[in-house]
Amino acid sequence: MNSVILNGNVVGTPKITQTKDRQNKAVLTVTTDGRDLPLNFSVIAFGRPADTASKLIDGDEVLISGRMVASAATKTMCITANAIEFLFDEADAPLVTTETK
Repeated sequence: MNSVILNGNVVGTPKITQTKDRQNKAVLTVTTDGRDLPLNFSVIAFGRPADTASKLIDGDEVLISGRMVASAATKTMCITANAIEFLFDEADAPLVTTETK
């Protein structure tokens, strides 16, 4: 299994839907500094991390941990998030963490 920790900024508004068993699902894009050009990553989250993602807006800085998943059919790669953390610039702002159980 591939483990990934990604620090970046949210691009656009996350798309929130529900699975067949009524669990929240979020799909979002996170961009990182790739030195020469920005790198965009597709992120999918379920449950509590999806609840956190539903509160994100364009430009929010986040720390995401999860696993990298590749699709041979679509030739794409995606990160399945196990935890999403908000990162704040303000020293007095709390760090918010959500993890799957």
